[in-house]
Amino acid sequence: EEIVLESRLEAEAEAKRTALLAATQEAERKERSRLEGLTPEDRAMEAMLKLNDEAFALAAKTLGSRDEIEQRALLRLLGEHKDKRERWKTWKKKKPELAASLESLRQKLNAPPLP
Repeated sequence: EEIVLESRLEAEAEAKRTALLAATQEAERKERSRLEGLTPEDRAMEAMLKLNDEAFALAAKTLGSRDEIEQRALLRLLGEHKDKRERWKTWKKKKPELAASLESLRQKLNAPPLP
């Protein structure tokens, strides 16, 4: 009786592990599919949103040396994403040289104005 109960519990645990693995794999597949459906610029935006503050600031400082897709993505984030828009406003006040560089690049790319 005890062996039967132990076997049943092991089988249930294995079924839960298998279901969890399948759900995780399905979520990963859906995310890959979603990312594949994005434009290169949108994919670059997604990647930049995952950067910590220091890495995002470095990306902004070195934006001129990045490809046009990344340039446009970062500029869009500064205008469209709430946290990054606030970062832009702070840079305009406290880092005018960085703001001027980004504004110049924005004009060169004929991108929409930043707030």
